[in-house]
Amino acid sequence: MKSKQEFRDEWKANYPKDEGDRKRRHRLIQELLINSEIFLEAPSVGIYVALLWEIELKPLWLNRPQACVFPRALPVTRQLEFYRIGEWNDLKPGYGNILEPNVSAGFKISKWEQGSLILIPGI
Repeated sequence: MKSKQEFRDEWKANYPKDEGDRKRRHRLIQELLINSEIFLEAPSVGIYVALLWEIELKPLWLNRPQACVFPRALPVTRQLEFYRIGEWNDLKPGYGNILEPNVSAGFKISKWEQGSLILIPGI
């Protein structure tokens, strides 16, 4: 059985190198999500800032910025906190140099409401 790292390495090696092809594939998934009832009705939507081989979710935030929340990694406890942002520039490099929200007590999500949606990167 392949390890998690082996799956990631294989995915990265085979992911479309052509930027136009990647954008086309991402757009199909973005449109599917943006037009889905689950996304449109979710009180909160946990999304992430994509790495090159992950699906770009910024269009979801542009569509529903008040609903979208972003994770901030807490490496010591191996937990995530989620925050709303006011502007895309509110995201700064964090753990692993991945963009995450600046800590702002007024924007932290303290609990998830029923019907919330969390999108996670994966293979």
